[in-house]
Amino acid sequence: MKRILHLLIGIGLFQYLWAQNTLEPLVARGELVFYVPSHTYLVEGLRFFYTHFYGANFKQKWAELSSQSLASYGVDILDAKSIASIGIHTNSPLVFVHVSENKGYLALPVANKKTLEAYLKKNLAQTASRFVSHYLLLSQSEEVFSSLSNQLITSQDFLLSVSKLPDVWKNGWIWFESRYLSSITRGTGVSDKVNLPTGFGLISVVFEPKILSFRAYTAAIDPKQQEFLYQLQQFDNTPRFHTLDYVRGNPLLVAKLSLNLSLLYRYYRAVDRIDIMGIAGLLASLKKDYGVDMERDFIHNSEGRCSLVIDRFSNAQPLYYGSVGIKNRTLALHLMESLKNMVVQKQEPLYAFEIFTLPFYHYKMSNGSLYFGMVENEFFFASDKELLVQCIKDIYEKKSGISLPAFFTNPRQKTGIQAKIDIQTLLSTLSQDNGIRLAREFFIGMESMEIESYPDTTMPAYGWTTEVRVKFYK
Repeated sequence: MKRILHLLIGIGLFQYLWAQNTLEPLVARGELVFYVPSHTYLVEGLRFFYTHFYGANFKQKWAELSSQSLASYGVDILDAKSIASIGIHTNSPLVFVHVSENKGYLALPVANKKTLEAYLKKNLAQTASRFVSHYLLLSQSEEVFSSLSNQLITSQDFLLSVSKLPDVWKNGWIWFESRYLSSITRGTGVSDKVNLPTGFGLISVVFEPKILSFRAYTAAIDPKQQEFLYQLQQFDNTPRFHTLDYVRGNPLLVAKLSLNLSLLYRYYRAVDRIDIMGIAGLLASLKKDYGVDMERDFIHNSEGRCSLVIDRFSNAQPLYYGSVGIKNRTLALHLMESLKNMVVQKQEPLYAFEIFTLPFYHYKMSNGSLYFGMVENEFFFASDKELLVQCIKDIYEKKSGISLPAFFTNPRQKTGIQAKIDIQTLLSTLSQDNGIRLAREFFIGMESMEIESYPDTTMPAYGWTTEVRVKFYK
């Protein structure tokens, strides 16, 4: 009897696992893929956006969405019973696959094949369809079904991405490939002028009561990319102090970068073959015309850290300050002298001043100001003198600033990027400065946005793991 019971349990478990995994072989390799674990997840995701975006008008907008669905498809996509009534399973995953330009299909789980066939005949007679296993495939063209032979779940890049994002199948996810980005920029000329390796990304979308999280892994399986990521984590980092420990007030943005900045610049030069951004041309011009060697004295002289604080907007310009770690003070001081001579040659205004007997300069430009100088082995830059002086004064007087998020002070690894955006400071300064008002509940209800991004540290190292958390008040 016990053996029979074990056999029945085994058969039941096999059927359960088989039923749960029948979608995976139907996910073709595509430029863009949307996966939803269940109808409940889809509805709750829509509810999250609608409640935060429409606020008090949520019920009205939700009812409108239901009505539009009924009018268009004869079924209410927000109601599980309505979906089940046409033969669709509401507790199984579904997927949309954009295979290539103008080619894609939708896979829906089937609960009752006959009922669903009757619905198709009445409402979607002109749509190409195919029943495969426990799923119905819908498309504008029968040709797209041939792509099923090339499965996404067996590809090396997808398996690598899934291994970097735990529990990804429990949440909705989005898969994209660089060729999709190239296709949507075709005609602009951008995709033809950069030398990016063939890449991909997997984004998991997680809904929590007050938090919307995007967990992503982006990479390119390429030997040169692996070498780049390995070298990117080799850098000096010996600060006398940390600039972000002395931040005051309620700034719009606080960000920290811990990477090999010199290598990042060389990578940019390799990718942007014709210098679309104009950085390489600007640096070459500064060196030729004024003897300012930014590459030698600043970029290749930098340690692996950069701090940036944007306090607010004023007169359509961001008020910011920050610092870059420097290896060789002599070269950095030479850069400052070169910049001073450049401004003199251009016959533009340059003002010298001191902070705690240290020399600083103010370069007044047509659209703003740039303040710069050295403190220990930190090259400081700012658009606002008051913010800069206050920060350096606090450093010398050892006055601590605001409390930073835990992921700043205790990051997951030493190499990476951390940032926090205070949404309400952003909105209030935009409103005061430019009269821009975003009245939607979605924006008003936002508290902050936190960003963490780290390169692979274990071999093979092909990409970055990034998490963006949008926090709401309620």
